[in-house]
Amino acid sequence: VYQLVELEMAFSYCRCPTNRERCELARRLDLTERLIRIWFFNRRQKWLKDNITGYFNANPINPNRYYPQDAA
Repeated sequence: VYQLVELEMAFSYCRCPTNRERCELARRLDLTERLIRIWFFNRRQKWLKDNITGYFNANPINPNRYYPQDAA
Protein backbone atom coordinates (compact mmCIF):
# COMPACT_ATOMS: atom_id res chain seq x y z
CA VAL A 1 0.00 0.00 0.00
CA TYR A 2 2.80 2.45 0.85
CA GLN A 3 4.29 1.83 -2.61
CA LEU A 4 1.10 2.98 -4.31
CA VAL A 5 0.97 6.09 -2.12
CA GLU A 6 4.59 6.89 -3.01
CA LEU A 7 3.94 6.36 -6.72
CA GLU A 8 0.85 8.58 -6.67
CA MET A 9 2.79 11.29 -4.83
CA ALA A 10 5.59 11.05 -7.41
CA PHE A 11 3.01 11.26 -10.22
CA SER A 12 1.43 14.37 -8.72
CA TYR A 13 4.89 15.95 -8.67
CA CYS A 14 5.93 14.86 -12.17
CA ARG A 15 3.92 12.82 -14.70
CA CYS A 16 7.01 11.81 -16.67
CA PRO A 17 10.00 11.16 -14.38
CA THR A 18 13.53 10.99 -15.71
CA ASN A 19 15.48 7.75 -15.82
CA ARG A 20 17.35 8.80 -12.69
CA GLU A 21 14.07 9.53 -10.84
CA ARG A 22 12.61 6.17 -11.91
CA CYS A 23 15.72 4.33 -10.72
CA GLU A 24 15.60 6.15 -7.39
CA LEU A 25 11.91 5.30 -6.94
CA ALA A 26 12.59 1.67 -7.83
CA ARG A 27 15.39 1.46 -5.28
CA ARG A 28 13.38 3.20 -2.57
CA LEU A 29 10.25 1.09 -3.15
CA ASP A 30 12.10 -2.18 -3.77
CA LEU A 31 10.58 -2.54 -7.25
CA THR A 32 12.16 -2.89 -10.68
CA GLU A 33 12.73 0.16 -12.87
CA ARG A 34 10.68 -1.54 -15.58
CA LEU A 35 7.71 -1.87 -13.24
CA ILE A 36 7.99 1.82 -12.33
CA ARG A 37 8.15 2.79 -16.02
CA ILE A 38 5.07 0.70 -16.85
CA TRP A 39 3.15 2.06 -13.84
CA PHE A 40 3.84 5.66 -14.94
CA PHE A 41 2.84 4.87 -18.53
CA ASN A 42 -0.46 3.34 -17.39
CA ARG A 43 -1.10 6.16 -14.93
CA ARG A 44 -0.54 8.79 -17.65
CA GLN A 45 -3.03 6.98 -19.89
CA LYS A 46 -5.60 6.97 -17.08
CA TRP A 47 -4.93 10.65 -16.41
CA LEU A 48 -5.43 11.50 -20.10
CA LYS A 49 -8.62 9.47 -20.32
CA ASP A 50 -10.07 11.09 -17.20
CA ASN A 51 -9.13 14.62 -18.25
CA ILE A 52 -10.23 14.35 -21.87
CA THR A 53 -13.54 12.76 -20.87
CA GLY A 54 -14.06 15.43 -18.23
CA TYR A 55 -13.34 18.20 -20.75
CA PHE A 56 -15.87 16.94 -23.28
CA ASN A 57 -18.52 16.35 -20.63
CA ALA A 58 -18.08 19.93 -19.40
CA ASN A 59 -17.94 21.36 -22.94
CA PRO A 60 -20.42 19.49 -25.14
CA ILE A 61 -19.94 19.92 -28.85
CA ASN A 62 -22.64 21.94 -30.55
CA PRO A 63 -22.85 20.75 -34.18
CA ASN A 64 -24.64 23.99 -35.22
CA ARG A 65 -21.54 25.93 -34.26
CA TYR A 66 -19.51 24.12 -36.90
CA TYR A 67 -22.25 23.53 -39.46
CA PRO A 68 -24.67 26.46 -39.27
CA GLN A 69 -28.09 25.91 -40.73
CA ASP A 70 -28.82 27.85 -43.92
CA ALA A 71 -31.54 30.44 -43.47
CA ALA A 72 -34.06 29.59 -46.15
